[in-house]
Amino acid sequence: TMVGRKGCGPSHHHCFYQNDLMTLLLLVCLLILPSAGTGSSASASSVTTQATKTDKRVVIFAGPHKSASSTVQEFLVQYCTGRRKFRKHKAFQQWRWPNIVGGGQDNDNAIKIPPARKVLSRLVYYYAKNNNGNNASSNADEDETQEEQQQKIVIQSIEESIRNTYEKFPNLVLGTEEFDRFGPTPWSGRSGIDVLRRLSEILLSTTTTSSNHATKQLEVVVNYRTPRHQHWLSIWKQLTILDATLQGKQDDVSYSKWICGGGGDHTTMQEEKYNQLWEYLDCVSNPLGLVQALLSLNKLPNMKMMIPIKVYLIDMGGVAKRNFDISHVS
Repeated sequence: TMVGRKGCGPSHHHCFYQNDLMTLLLLVCLLILPSAGTGSSASASSVTTQATKTDKRVVIFAGPHKSASSTVQEFLVQYCTGRRKFRKHKAFQQWRWPNIVGGGQDNDNAIKIPPARKVLSRLVYYYAKNNNGNNASSNADEDETQEEQQQKIVIQSIEESIRNTYEKFPNLVLGTEEFDRFGPTPWSGRSGIDVLRRLSEILLSTTTTSSNHATKQLEVVVNYRTPRHQHWLSIWKQLTILDATLQGKQDDVSYSKWICGGGGDHTTMQEEKYNQLWEYLDCVSNPLGLVQALLSLNKLPNMKMMIPIKVYLIDMGGVAKRNFDISHVS
């Protein structure tokens, strides 16, 4: 728990690109490692799974926000979506990130297709607004607006893309920082955990036609940004800049004013800000809580509807301090 005091926050924030690079190296290592390994217990290559070399692997990057999430996702999208420029890299030829190509048509209006990096985040947004997406696979409702119908078509396209990618390619990699929404989320109402369960259902219902067998586990990667206060300060800067952009004002909110809600009378708007603050405290800046929530899925009563989950927690600060590169962890 973090407690704000007047004057305790710095006036500026620096980005540590070294942490981003080190995290990418570890994630790349995870992708190119065989599904079972041997060696010293202190080596990253010694991490073993229950999968065999003929099982499909599904690696999911779960963020959280402000922990090199955009950098990691853009990197994987670049190398794992079949782009001509990057096809020659053998380390990624067995991996594919789901991608929706082009845009569909509905009522003569082009439907906006999200970029590959935003595919899973759209599922999280949609499920939060539509009762966890229970209606996504149903036909159009007469009471639905044109925008709602288009959103449903996009979600159906995303889920179909995931099925096709999992069916046709040896290994699947995908992710979104929106997976860091777990437990009570009074501000956004989103649940990355529910979407992960839905993803598991999609994979279980898909018949694979590639030479690899169906996956026996979901490998989820969670970044742990250290020092911890840097993670929280990045969240502060992101939210205050976002608020300033939406309100058309300059970013001049001090940390003490932001953490205390700005003072004044208690209003509905202020209550929304408090909900946002506590959601970011409880979820986004709580990667260990996210790991616990992910592992709790392995204890569900009906595990026939859920693929077991294995979590990799990456200490970004520790990686940077040791100056790891891919040769050290492969």
